[in-house]
Amino acid sequence: MENFEMPPQQNNPEEIRPAAVKKEIVKPSLEIANEQREKECRQHERDLVVKNPELVGINFDHDYIVDTRSFWPQERYIQYLQERDGQISDEVRSAVESGRAQKILSDKREKEVNKRSSFNEYLSSFEGKLQHARIHPAGELSPITPSQALEIKPDGTFDVVIAPEFIDQIKKLQEQVSDLTLVVQFYDHRRGKEKSSDVPETQEQVEQYIAICEKIIESIGDSVQLEIGNETNISRSTGAMFADKLQHASHVNSAEYGKFFFEVAKKIKEKSPTVRLSIAGVACFDPTYLREVLTEVGRLQTESGNDTTLVDTISFHPYRENPESGSVEVKNSNFTVGELDYERQMEEMQKIASEFGVKLNVGEINFPFSDPEQKAKLEQAVSLTAKRGIESLIYPGVNVH
Repeated sequence: MENFEMPPQQNNPEEIRPAAVKKEIVKPSLEIANEQREKECRQHERDLVVKNPELVGINFDHDYIVDTRSFWPQERYIQYLQERDGQISDEVRSAVESGRAQKILSDKREKEVNKRSSFNEYLSSFEGKLQHARIHPAGELSPITPSQALEIKPDGTFDVVIAPEFIDQIKKLQEQVSDLTLVVQFYDHRRGKEKSSDVPETQEQVEQYIAICEKIIESIGDSVQLEIGNETNISRSTGAMFADKLQHASHVNSAEYGKFFFEVAKKIKEKSPTVRLSIAGVACFDPTYLREVLTEVGRLQTESGNDTTLVDTISFHPYRENPESGSVEVKNSNFTVGELDYERQMEEMQKIASEFGVKLNVGEINFPFSDPEQKAKLEQAVSLTAKRGIESLIYPGVNVH
C-alpha cells in the first residue's frame, strides 16, 4: 500500500438495487495490446533462460514476490505511514474514520495472496531448468527490509520477523535453483523518506541489519548469496528519474558503504562462513566507485587482521540504449556519457574482478519492453555476456523504464 488509494465514493445504500446486474467490463484495445506485449516479453525472457540456464538467470521483483505490508494489522500500517511521511494525510485519516481503510487493506491482501499462484505458475514455466535467480523487490516493497522485517518494541529492543508468505516463496524457489541471491535492501521508513534508503549509520542500525541477514540464513539455510544493498553508487539526486524513488539513498559515499559492508560481512562470515556475499550491484558502469569500495574493505580487513574472504561477488547493471554503442555511465555519483560499448565494459569489470579475486556477474540487464527492438537487444546482450563466461540475470523488461 505504497499509495493509500481510496476507492470511489459509493452511492447512498437506499439507491443501490440488490438485483442490479454488473455490466461486463470491456478493456480498451490499447490495454489488451499492452497485456499481450507484456506476455510476449516475459515469454522471451523465459526462453532465453531455458536456452542457456548455466549462464542466464532471472530476477524476481514485486510482480511475483509478496509485499507483506498488506498482511499487517491496520494499526501497524497507520503507524508506518506516520513514521515514513511525518504525518497522516487527510485522505488516510478519512478512510480510517469511515471504516474504508480496512476494506482497502483487505483488497490489497487478496492481491498479494494471488501473487503466490502467479509466482508458482511462472516458476513452473522454466520446466526445471532455472539455475540462477535474484530476489529484488525495490525499496519498501521487499519483505526483508528493516521496514518490514523489524518489529520494534516499546522498550527499544527489536525482533526480526520475516513473513512466512515470503519464506514459502523462497523455499519453493530453492527446490529448483542452485544459485540464489537475495538483495537485502536498506529501506527503513523510520528514518523518513529522504534518508529511508541511506546506508545504515548508527551502531543500532548496523546491528539490526546484521540480525535480519542472520534471520534469513536461519530461515532458508546457508546455500544462498546475500547482496548488501543495491545500486549504492547513485542517489536520489543523480538523475531526475530517481528523485522520488524511495529505493535510492540521499547521497553517495564509497568509504561509508565500504565500512558498512566490512562490518556486516565480518559478522555474517564469523557465524556462517559458507554464505556468499555480494557488493551492492553497481548502476550502469562505475569502475571508480567499485574500486574504492573494494579497496576500503581490503584496508579495513588488513587493519583488523581479518583474512576471511568477505567479498565473494561484484555485480553491475549495464542499462543502456544499445549493446553495441556507448552508454550512460556514473562518475562521482553523477551521470555522464561514456564511450565503451557493453563488451568493453565487461572487459574492464573482469579486470577488477581478477585484481580483487572475486566473481563477476551482471545482476540486472534488459531494455524497456516498449522498445520495438527489445527482444533483439536483450538477446544480443546476454549472448555477449555468455561468450565471456559471465552470468546474466535478466530484470523484467516490463519494469525497465
